[in-house]
Amino acid sequence: ALAYGLHLLWNGVFSEAPVWLTTALEDFERIQGPQGIRTLQTLRNLAEAHRLQGDVELARREYQEAIDRSDGDLDPRAAAHAWNGLGLVALDLGDAVAARTAFERAEEYCRMGVGPDSELTARTLGNLGDTLALRGDYERAIELYSEVGRIYATALGPDASDVHSAEIAVARLHRKQGDLADSAEHLDRVITRLESAVEPDESYLVQALTELARVRAVQGQWSECSAAATRATELAVDVYGPESPQAGPALAERAWAQLQLGDLDAARRDALRTEFIGQEHLGDRIRWLPERTALAWVRQRPTGLAVLVDVSVESGLERDAIEVFETVARTRGRV
Repeated sequence: ALAYGLHLLWNGVFSEAPVWLTTALEDFERIQGPQGIRTLQTLRNLAEAHRLQGDVELARREYQEAIDRSDGDLDPRAAAHAWNGLGLVALDLGDAVAARTAFERAEEYCRMGVGPDSELTARTLGNLGDTLALRGDYERAIELYSEVGRIYATALGPDASDVHSAEIAVARLHRKQGDLADSAEHLDRVITRLESAVEPDESYLVQALTELARVRAVQGQWSECSAAATRATELAVDVYGPESPQAGPALAERAWAQLQLGDLDAARRDALRTEFIGQEHLGDRIRWLPERTALAWVRQRPTGLAVLVDVSVESGLERDAIEVFETVARTRGRV
């Protein structure tokens, strides 16, 4: 029951996974008792399944129950996992203060029981960094993500995907903080290392190039923005296909660059593709996301609306801009 429940959870079948995990939990409670290692692990798995299913209040209660049942002094790793889960639930509920408290407790247990250089510690620091970034504390978030990258590099090697993810996060935070030169320098190093790898991780190369395009856009370097976005788009299309969501963010940046460079037809094409990709990906994800997370995705997903309107206005076709609004309003009505 546990194995099948986890199989369903990992494959996104969130409607059925809780049924099997509940059965497993009842069995482990009968065999090991309410504080058994497998019992508590299954309880956390069930909480995560409910969180992903969208029942965040139930997930919160289950993670809290896992914390109450466990003895953090005897099993700090289990306590760290449970506090991390409770923090993610708090983020889903929009409570950044509670999330920060939970991740800080998880960090305490990580350093108490699993050590400062464990992968669990790195994951906890990353969660804490995300929470601080949401509250605008970019400087502290950069420190935490730099530590995350160091831990993963030590544990997994400098070319591990988790190292690339942490370094791109640091560059993104530098951009949000306004340190554009530091962000670009950081991304250049990441891109160079990825391109020189024997088996480069294309997904992180796409992310790094897209983030570099965003930096160049803020700097007003539109030719460089277009070049980086073009490379990211071509790579994403080559690896994932022409309608993949991975291509959307890069297309959006390229559309802005083309608009600024005066190529209105190219900007319009990319903006329409971006809007289509964003709509399709939204339709795939909106069905199972918790409401607050779903609305956050609606705000953050790739969209070509603004570019399309600007292209219409620049072309002197204000009527087209009105039609764009009406079309998008209809297609997004399902949200």
